[in-house]
Amino acid sequence: LLAYTKLEEVFNKVYSKFKGNFDNHIATSIPTFRETQVKVGSALVEMLPDNSLVYDIGGSEGGFVKAITEVSGGKIKSINLDVNESMQKAHENSPVEGSVFVNEAFYESYTDEDTGKTYNKHIPNEKADVVHESMVFQFITPERKSFIKEVKDSYLKNDGILLLEEKVVPLTDEQWLANESRKDAYKLNFYTQEEISGKAEEVLLGMRQNQTQEEDLINALKEEFTFVQEYWDAGNFKGYI
Repeated sequence: LLAYTKLEEVFNKVYSKFKGNFDNHIATSIPTFRETQVKVGSALVEMLPDNSLVYDIGGSEGGFVKAITEVSGGKIKSINLDVNESMQKAHENSPVEGSVFVNEAFYESYTDEDTGKTYNKHIPNEKADVVHESMVFQFITPERKSFIKEVKDSYLKNDGILLLEEKVVPLTDEQWLANESRKDAYKLNFYTQEEISGKAEEVLLGMRQNQTQEEDLINALKEEFTFVQEYWDAGNFKGYI
C-alpha cells in the first residue's frame, strides 16, 4: 500500500463519499489504481491556483473531479464529460457546487446503438488547466494521435497538463501475460477465480483490439507535448503526464 500524506487522507475520505459501482470495479481490478487517483487528485488541489478548471473525459460517476472541487473549497472548477446517462444520474445525485456533468461526446458525435440516441460532439466554452482521461480511449480505437491532438488544440491552455491513464500493449506477449498474471493475483482479493477467468475470456474475444502499443502512445504524446513523463506503472496499465 502507498502511504498517504494528510492532504491525501482528506482527499481519500471525500473521494470515498462519491464512490459508485463502476468506480469500485476499477479499483478492485487494477492494482494501485485507487491510490494513484488519490495522489493525483490531491496533488492537483495543492498545485492549481484559484479559478482553475479540470476536465475529466469519460469521468463516469464523477468522484474524481467532485473530490477535487470539494477539497479545494470550490476554488477549482471541474467538468465530467460523459455520454452515459446513468453516470450523469450518479454524478448529480451527490452534487458539488462547481463540478458539473456534461452529457456530450468527446471528439465527435456519438450514436448509441441500443437506444438510437445521438450525443453531440462537445466543444469547450473555455480551455482547461488540466485534462484527465482514464480508461476511456482504449474502448474506442487503438489510434491515439487524433485524440491527443484534440485535447491539446481544443481543451487545454498553452501551459495545460494532460493526465492519461490506460491499458497498453507491451512489446511481447510474454510480458503481457506476466503482467496479467500479477493483476489477476491482486483481483483474487475481491473476486473468485471463476469470475477472473470469465473476464480473461472476454479479453481474448476482442477487448484488446482498441488498446494501443505502449511505444506508439508515448510517441504520439511526444509529438504534441513539450514534456512527457510516466507517473504510474501497474504492469499493463500506465499513467502519463
